[in-house]
Amino acid sequence: MTNKLKQRKKTENSAKENDSNSSNSGTIYNTETSLDNNVSLSANEGGEKKNFKSTDHCDISKKVSQINGIEVITKKKSLQVKEESQDSLSDDDDQSPSAFFNKDVKPPAFHFEIDAAALTMLIIAICTRMWRLEDPKSIVFDELHYGKFASMYMKRTFFFDSHPPLGKQLVALAGYLTGFDGNAQFDRIGGDYSEHVPVRALRAVPAFFGSLLIPTVYYLIIELGFTSRTAMLAGVLIIFENAYLTQSRFILMESMLIWFSAFGLLAYLKFRKISRPFSTQWWTWLITCSVSLTCAICVKYSGIFSALLVVGLLISDYWKMISDKSLSIVQLLAHLFARFIAVFVIPICIYLLVFYIHLNVLTKAGPHDNIMTSGFQASLEGGLASITKGQPLEIAHGSQITLRHTHGRACWLHSHPHVYPLRYPDKRGSSHQQQVTCYSFKDVNNWWIVKRPNVPDLVVSDPIDKIKHGDVIQIIHGITSRPLNRYAYSLSILFDSHFLFNESFSG
Repeated sequence: MTNKLKQRKKTENSAKENDSNSSNSGTIYNTETSLDNNVSLSANEGGEKKNFKSTDHCDISKKVSQINGIEVITKKKSLQVKEESQDSLSDDDDQSPSAFFNKDVKPPAFHFEIDAAALTMLIIAICTRMWRLEDPKSIVFDELHYGKFASMYMKRTFFFDSHPPLGKQLVALAGYLTGFDGNAQFDRIGGDYSEHVPVRALRAVPAFFGSLLIPTVYYLIIELGFTSRTAMLAGVLIIFENAYLTQSRFILMESMLIWFSAFGLLAYLKFRKISRPFSTQWWTWLITCSVSLTCAICVKYSGIFSALLVVGLLISDYWKMISDKSLSIVQLLAHLFARFIAVFVIPICIYLLVFYIHLNVLTKAGPHDNIMTSGFQASLEGGLASITKGQPLEIAHGSQITLRHTHGRACWLHSHPHVYPLRYPDKRGSSHQQQVTCYSFKDVNNWWIVKRPNVPDLVVSDPIDKIKHGDVIQIIHGITSRPLNRYAYSLSILFDSHFLFNESFSG
């Protein structure tokens, strides 16, 4: 009994000493031993209670910790921590620093990082491709065609090319922003550029896309699973690859085509690694992939091969989803719908938009009108529209028409100022009048005017004098104003040792 009283007095004395020490510092620390062998330190500071739990998995004889300059000594105790689930945490535990950092914090949807290696290679690529870009100051290779197309865009003159117009539109946009008026002659390779042609601005477009390829390839190699050193090696090789470097410094379409294709593949790899379907990042990379590969096709049709590669990969991924029993029918249909949008809807819309811009900018007749339909030619300013302006819809006196036979290859009745020879080498005679032929292409010399024989003028009268079935008419060539005549003369074809005679038309 006496021993118990002595032990209690010692405990009270030690408690008083702790109280006096803690009152000097303004903070009181208590040691408590829980039933589950955890040691907890509770501190009262300014009336606020803070809990600190020790989580050491070891035996200690004396544990000394210094908090706000005060030493707290805990007795020897075996500390054994039990695993606690996140749901069983108390409110005080949630406020502790350890509980805060143990929480699952969702990363932001987008984060921006600057890769020093990619940035350095991009700067080097820009320097190598933009340095003295105006040299040589003469037309190089296919700059003859693409420079001419840019000039036609400035003049709004219609032209036709074998590839879609997106790349040429980007070059023309650079010329428009720098004040290019299109008055330049692109007549031969090696010819000098005139002073008012912004050569540097026109060449800067492919040079810019050529520079963007380097960081794109760098990230593409990393997404394929290689190290950053391997990606840097790939970027450096492209920077100093002589053929691609040269190609990027002229008004050519290949650098744009390659970049759009490479960036589309990079976007697909990014899309494939997104673990949450239909999230913002998932849609962003899928749409970016579709847009980029469609732009590659709109620069040159050869970009379709890169697009077909990605389409094949999308089909392969979806085929694997079908065998996944964890996905419901609704989820599979949603994935199918998303891929349908990326493969069909977006490419068709972009492709039509590019040609919509092309046709709305080029509103004037040009040298390529003859390969288009007559209805399209009539919609252009200064071409067929100038001929058919004010013409009645039905054939009447003064109507301007073209005549085409209905059998075999398309062939229009055609004439020109040249005349038949007075006498052929075989001594046969001819009408010696204007030649009339059949021409397979649309031409201004294919146009004829319908008139009544007893009316001297060739103008459509008011009211309109319609031509009816059985009426006698004359057909006058529109350019030369010569009437179409019929003569009988001997053909130059020898058959059964006799000349064949046939009726032929001449002007």
